[in-house]
Amino acid sequence: MNNLILRAAALLLIFTTLSMSAGCKKSELECPPTVDTPPDGSRITVSGIVGVPSDVVISKLRAEITGFDWQVIATVEAEFVDNKGTLELPTEFEYEQLQKAVRDNDRDYEGHWRAMADDPDARVAALGDILAYNTEGKVVGRVFLTDWPGTGSSVGKSFIYYHYTDRPLSLSGTFGSFRHELSFAQGWNVYANRNLVADPGPGTILRTTSIAPDAPQFEWRFEPRK
Repeated sequence: MNNLILRAAALLLIFTTLSMSAGCKKSELECPPTVDTPPDGSRITVSGIVGVPSDVVISKLRAEITGFDWQVIATVEAEFVDNKGTLELPTEFEYEQLQKAVRDNDRDYEGHWRAMADDPDARVAALGDILAYNTEGKVVGRVFLTDWPGTGSSVGKSFIYYHYTDRPLSLSGTFGSFRHELSFAQGWNVYANRNLVADPGPGTILRTTSIAPDAPQFEWRFEPRK
């Protein structure tokens, strides 16, 4: 009888574990966030782009990474095949390549953020626009990740960005239009700019690393460029 009870308990444990991990990350028993990115954020997979005109063919994706003095310190690109491309971001930078995380004041343009930091010595880098190229090597537009449907109000909607920091870093405070609620881990991070109200004003755009996994599905959208 004891053996039967033990076997039943073991089977129940196995079934529960499989149920929890179905459709989730193999390394963690939790479902992945809506924004499709690995834990270190260093790999960005772009697929299923919405809004690409019928006469536009995307063959390559490319983006620049800026650091010290807003200079381009790296460039990443990926072939776009079968409506899919994966950008592999560098995971290591020289300290001298990175930008000061926060500005000392409004006139300090060496720093990246106008915010309050728990570690002002942190250094950062930012991923710029992801540009789409056609087969002739010409830029035809940019792609961006959002839960905005493409038309109508963007109030309450988020636009996704990627940022690197050389150490854990938290940013807070309201400066101009932006309110900061950012908590970065070391390495690449995903954050959102979320429009809070229709009319611009102090603190009307929230910058946050809290991106709810139960939010409406994010999707890659296309913005044409001439």
